[in-house]
Amino acid sequence: MTNEPSSIFSGLARGCIRDVYVGDERLLRDGVILTMLGAACSVLTVYAISLLGSLV
Repeated sequence: MTNEPSSIFSGLARGCIRDVYVGDERLLRDGVILTMLGAACSVLTVYAISLLGSLV
């Protein structure tokens, strides 16, 4: 790798951006599941707080 900025950037881009991540459906599925779980927990927390009468 030379000291030229464009070659440094292209070397970093080649190392960080890979086609392997594009085809990985497991990461997408896990992200969707965790997002839905987080939303459900938030709704349940607000519901529990409202039942206790602490929500104004």
